[in-house]
Amino acid sequence: MKLSVLASGSRANCIYVGTESAGFLFDAGLSPRQTEKRLRLLGLSRKHIVGMFISHDHEDHARHAGAFAKDWKINVYYGIQERSSILSFPVSHDAIDSVGFRIHEGHQKAVIVLDTGCITPSMAAHMAGANVLVLEANHHREMLRVGPYPWDLKQRILSRTGHLSNDAVAEYVGAELEPSCHTLILAHLSEANNHPSLVRAAVLPMLLGKGLQTMLIVSGPDEPTELIEV
Repeated sequence: MKLSVLASGSRANCIYVGTESAGFLFDAGLSPRQTEKRLRLLGLSRKHIVGMFISHDHEDHARHAGAFAKDWKINVYYGIQERSSILSFPVSHDAIDSVGFRIHEGHQKAVIVLDTGCITPSMAAHMAGANVLVLEANHHREMLRVGPYPWDLKQRILSRTGHLSNDAVAEYVGAELEPSCHTLILAHLSEANNHPSLVRAAVLPMLLGKGLQTMLIVSGPDEPTELIEV
């Protein structure tokens, strides 16, 4: 089983997970055309995609879901699902039926958690044992505090149903991340309130402090990550 974050950020989110026989997309922030282009960069074909799962109904995650269903003739799934090797589970975000995803293939386990204001004990239980973890690192708290967003939006982002900060991710890594996780992909960075260097500065010391050999990748909106073997 292999995984690539095709795009992630405030504008668009889309993740590929697949085996040699079938591939799935998680979120539809990219258009079908852009998604196909990025799949080709990884040596993959749209014909390999057999379904799509949507984490929640916000535009940067669900914008093109209808187009995928119509143009690619694939099923699109929302909300809590358990289909074959894919299980969705509730996360803490202010959208209807917001979910994360746990994907199994044999002994391999990948987990995707994007928009969430906190990591609840039940979420942590689903994330435990992941070999590859895609996790939101949305904002740097000080950048957000002094940034251009209106106060009510800042309060929403900082709430328990908003978005994860770099510090919250670092705290999770320090307390919960297990040696089984060989790759940690940080995602959904705010272009206005975060920067990859700040994410790395917060999280990398936690990995090193625990003596973990986990590879740290910070994904972005403009190009896919490498294809990671789960």
